Amino acid sequence: MPNPQPTTRDYFYASPSQWTWSIAFLLSLSMIGLHFLPGYPVALFILADRFFRCREEFTVQLFLLATVSGMYTEAAFPFKWCDVLLMGGAVASAAFRYSPDVRRILIAVAVFIAAVILLAMLSDEPMRVQIRLMRYYFLVIAFTIPLILFMRRRPDMDLLMRYILIYSLAMSAFYFIDGFILCGDVLVPCTPTAGGTPHNSVWNDLFWAPLTTYFPRKWPAGLFIWIIGAWIVAACYRLRPIWWIVILAGALACRTMTFLAGVVVVYVIGIAPRVNLRRYIIPAAIGFIALYYVDSATGSFMRVASTVDQFADVKEAIESDDIAAVADFGSGRMAQAIPKLLLLVEQRRVLTGFGFIHPSESAINTGLLYQNDLYHDQSADNTLEMPTVVEVTQLQTVLQIGVIGLLIQSVFFFLTWYFIRSYRLSRLYLAVIIGVSVTGLGGFIGFIFPASLWVALALAITLLAGKNDSTNLITVS
Repeated sequence: MPNPQPTTRDYFYASPSQWTWSIAFLLSLSMIGLHFLPGYPVALFILADRFFRCREEFTVQLFLLATVSGMYTEAAFPFKWCDVLLMGGAVASAAFRYSPDVRRILIAVAVFIAAVILLAMLSDEPMRVQIRLMRYYFLVIAFTIPLILFMRRRPDMDLLMRYILIYSLAMSAFYFIDGFILCGDVLVPCTPTAGGTPHNSVWNDLFWAPLTTYFPRKWPAGLFIWIIGAWIVAACYRLRPIWWIVILAGALACRTMTFLAGVVVVYVIGIAPRVNLRRYIIPAAIGFIALYYVDSATGSFMRVASTVDQFADVKEAIESDDIAAVADFGSGRMAQAIPKLLLLVEQRRVLTGFGFIHPSESAINTGLLYQNDLYHDQSADNTLEMPTVVEVTQLQTVLQIGVIGLLIQSVFFFLTWYFIRSYRLSRLYLAVIIGVSVTGLGGFIGFIFPASLWVALALAITLLAGKNDSTNLITVS
């Protein structure tokens, strides 16, 4: 496989014009999230301008819009942008003729979709309910949209990478400003805050506490773009110290270890071809130990110490056969998962799952309703539930389509990489699917949510980069 890394990496630079358009677009999404109506025409105007004048930026904007990215709620539009990309990707896959490699991927996608639907048909739930969650499994087909956007000309790959990094850095800056200066939900207004907020921010009634010591932990939806951006930093550009400060400040405002671990994995895969990682193992270990003790002394503000301590606590709980203590592992995620997995075993559905039971729909199969005694809050509203949501995407997949479904999903993503392993940027796609698998352990991104569109974009970028400069991916039928 050819080495995808450039021989030299220039310092990252973006022109004032590039920053202006990008920041303006993000601010327009913030306005939409704050229910400030002028945000809609501004966002649509920028999208239209970029579509005609800079398809590279438009591509990044489209995926930011479709993944919501903590900027607005899905109720802000009468439709879901991820559904637009799903339907557009399905139409594009049938409307054009592609290269043999792309056709192999499309065949794999078709087989994967058919397999998921067949497994869902084994459930007692009607398909009209199941499709609401099932469709997120199929979003990878949106990789065809960037291909048709650049059907008439080859993209400027350097410019496309640069725009992904511009938006990644801008989102980190937004997180830092929201988390440590405005201390609330303003620039990223619809990102859930750990512990909840008294009310949702709107433009004339903001939830904020500027320049105070209230530093909210903002969940990472707006930073999901870093699952691609981290590889670009590792492989394509050098960053000046100010940008590393912005990145670390955004991560500190997020403080979500599972997601950040996925980003670090992507970065490490990106630098591996040009760096002897063994030289950094001991310094990294010493640095992590020092960070643990510093964080522990400050009450685990960065959540490093609390994350590590959980593993020691769960080991002790398992040895003492304390199921309630085991349930606290993963910030209570095991309290969600244990009863659902036991019910899966009891009903002999380990191989095929329960189907796609929607948490907000009245399920047909009321025989799956159960009482969860592992939650700390034992009010009826919190403990009576269906075996649906688990904040570990791999376990969520097992609950929905069983162990067979999880194996099919894993094989599918491995095959998509295998088909393009000879492409120059195949390591990017490999890094993203591994990084997304890691973030899925905390219930973030995964392959089963709208945010999985970043996987589709990584696949599209790999294909657009080609094996060489003459790679032809698409022709009109």
